[in-house]
Amino acid sequence: MLNPIVRSQGMPIGLHELNEEHKLIRRGYAELDEAIFHGVSSSIIIDISSKLTELMLQHCLHEEEFLAEMAAVCGEESRIELRRNRVRLLALKEELRRGDIYAALHLRAVCRQWLNEHLLVEDIELSPALSQGGTRRAI
Repeated sequence: MLNPIVRSQGMPIGLHELNEEHKLIRRGYAELDEAIFHGVSSSIIIDISSKLTELMLQHCLHEEEFLAEMAAVCGEESRIELRRNRVRLLALKEELRRGDIYAALHLRAVCRQWLNEHLLVEDIELSPALSQGGTRRAI
């Protein structure tokens, strides 16, 4: 299913790794959406949701690291929003740990909104600042 990006300790996160995480999150969202749509067992939905939550939490940390390096380009608002998302995801993680199926439905909505805002809106807003030498990074 979803295997998080593994990197050596101390290695800075790069554009490639962030984009690979975006792909994994999109796949995880699609898998969760399909599981809910097809009515698979709640234990499977919770398992998929838990893995997606972990992946999104990891990604928030990686994005925060990356944005900290780009502090001159990216405003504090982006880092604050990442922290808000992390708090929301940590709450969902706890609800999922308790077996709350509604947390999976909430995660689905959070993920859908995040995919729209994070991958589409922020990409448009930040792409001029992140384009250097023909290399483009989709946040």
